[in-house]
Amino acid sequence: MVNYTKEQVKELVVTYGETPTKATVEKLASGMGKSVRSIISKLATEGVYQKVKKASSKPIAVKKAALVNVIRIMMNARDNQFKSFENASKADLEAMVDLLRDLNNQYELKERK
Repeated sequence: MVNYTKEQVKELVVTYGETPTKATVEKLASGMGKSVRSIISKLATEGVYQKVKKASSKPIAVKKAALVNVIRIMMNARDNQFKSFENASKADLEAMVDLLRDLNNQYELKERK
């Protein structure tokens, strides 16, 4: 038993190849009277299906200790310096890292001239 004709396979590959989206798969499924899962399986068999990557719902959390270490490195400080910075708010530490990056970028631009 043949589930897909050669013409259907060609239509699947061409159509999906032009716009590889979930909407395309759904449109192909309804047009051919097949399930979405069946279309995806056939596209995968043909080697053209691209799995949809899900975006992470929350950003990677950066700990305050890591921000303090970044500040130490940027300022060429010893390990025991700026220990009290860990008591600062995370927002303040992030702002300080951003300011230090800006200063570093400005310094590097001046050095190149």
